[in-house]
Amino acid sequence: MSQENVKLVREGYEAWNRDDLDWVLDHAAPDIELRPNAGFADMDQVYRGREGVRAWYSEWRNVWETVSQRIERIEDFGDHVLVLVVVTGQGRGSGVVVDDRRAHVFTVEAGLFARWESLGTWEEALEAVGLRE
Repeated sequence: MSQENVKLVREGYEAWNRDDLDWVLDHAAPDIELRPNAGFADMDQVYRGREGVRAWYSEWRNVWETVSQRIERIEDFGDHVLVLVVVTGQGRGSGVVVDDRRAHVFTVEAGLFARWESLGTWEEALEAVGLRE
């Protein structure tokens, strides 16, 4: 089952990078919880449900002229998939170029994204699932 979870997460990033939010939402639990921890002061820290994800996505995409996420590392921990990504983009309006590493923790239940949390480091992601490197 967990290799299927890794596949789901990889496909999720592919959908994200092609701006296919509908694919992501079709593979999200109705009560998904999103904790972006993105560092944007005007964004909520928790978004709930598919409509919550849609609201966050709209806010997040408005910040970027261009943005993509590249998987650098992905680890299977059963119901949890940990991902180290490189976010590359250019800010809308400011033109600032960003090349940032983030760790994401996905919880998958019944083949759907149940929770997604963005953290600063791989170590924080491991701690979030009760592990340490």
